[in-house]
Amino acid sequence: MNLSAERMISYLISVITGQRSNLPASLTRFFLLILEQLFRLLVKIRTFLYQQGLIKSRDLSCQVISVGNIVSGGSGKTPLVKYLAEELRQKGKEVVVVSRGYGATSSKPVVVADRSKLLLEREMVGDEAYMLAGFLPGIPVVTGKDRWQAGQLALERFAPQVLLLDDGFQHWRLKRDLDIVVIDAINPFGYFHLIPRGFLREPLTALKRADVLIISRANQVSTEIIKEIKDKLREYNKKAQLLTSRYRAEYIRELDFNGAQYFNPTMIRGEAVLAFSGLGNPASLRGTLDELGAKIIEYCSFPDHYRYREQDFLDLIERARENRLSWLITTEKDAVKINQVMLQHLLGSGCRLGILGIEVELEGELTALEKLS
Repeated sequence: MNLSAERMISYLISVITGQRSNLPASLTRFFLLILEQLFRLLVKIRTFLYQQGLIKSRDLSCQVISVGNIVSGGSGKTPLVKYLAEELRQKGKEVVVVSRGYGATSSKPVVVADRSKLLLEREMVGDEAYMLAGFLPGIPVVTGKDRWQAGQLALERFAPQVLLLDDGFQHWRLKRDLDIVVIDAINPFGYFHLIPRGFLREPLTALKRADVLIISRANQVSTEIIKEIKDKLREYNKKAQLLTSRYRAEYIRELDFNGAQYFNPTMIRGEAVLAFSGLGNPASLRGTLDELGAKIIEYCSFPDHYRYREQDFLDLIERARENRLSWLITTEKDAVKINQVMLQHLLGSGCRLGILGIEVELEGELTALEKLS
C-alpha cells in the first residue's frame, strides 16, 4: 500500500467516525451515504436470492460452525476460533479450520497445514490462516475464498467431524449448523452505517440469523456499556445465546537473532513502549497494554491487513530512538508479516521486539456446542 492510499484510508476513517466536521468532510459523508444505499441494495438483493432459494446454499457431510461478525475489521474472531478448535479437540472431535485466506495469492482452495506440519508459506495463504495454523498444531487448516469448495477439500483430505469456519457469517453459499457472531465491545455496531459510510457489512437486522452472540473485549469497557450493547442486541435477536468474553495477555514473545523467548506479560509493567499494529480495531492492543500497566509513549496504527515495508521499520526505530524507548510491542497478527530484514534493522538498533499473545476467556458456558451431536 502506497503513502497516498494510506492517507486516503486515514482520512475516510476520520470522516466516518466524525473526527472531522468541516465542509469537505460533510460533503464526503453525503457522498458515502449515497454509496451506502447502493451497497444496502446489493446486500438486500443477495439475501433475497438465497432466502428464496433462487441461489442455493450447499451442505457438507459434516457439522459446520461459523465464527463471524457483522462489522468490517477486527472484532476478535481469531482468538475465538483458536479457543473453539481446542475445545472441540478436547471433546474428541476431529476438527478442520477453514479460513477465507485474505491476501492469499492462491485463488483455489489449498491445505495450509495438515495434522503434522505447515505446508505453505504465508504469502500463498494469507496472514490469518498462516497464524491459525501456527497456533493449532495437529489441527488441519484449509483456506479458500469459496468456503464450500474449501470444505470439500477438507473432507477429502481429513474427513473431519466438525468444520470450523473463520469469518463465515456472510458466506451464504455454505450452510451452517451453528452461527456464532462476535460483537466487539469497543465498536459494536460500526457507527450504525453500512460500508462505506460506516463499517457494517449487513444491516443489524441480520443479527437475527445468529445462534450465539459473543461480546468480545468486555473487560475493556464499562459494565454500563456492556448492558447497552446487550439491550441493543436483544432488540434484533431474543433467542440467541448471549455471552461476554475477555481477552487476556498470555505471554510476551521476544524475537531475537536466535529465535524467540517467552515471558510473563507482566514483565512490561511500568515499561515505556512504542506499540504498533495493523488491526481493524487498534484500540484493542492499546487496551490490553493499559491493563498490563505498560506506558505507551507512542502508538503507530497502520491499516488493517497492512503489509509492512522495510522503511516502516526504519521509521519505527527512529521514533523509538527519539523517545529513548527500548521496547516495541505488537501483535501475533502483525508478527507474521515481519521478515528477517526488518528484524535485523530492529535488533541491530538495540531495540527489543515483543509480540503480545492473547487468549480468550468466555464468561459463561457455550451451551450451543453441547447441542451439536
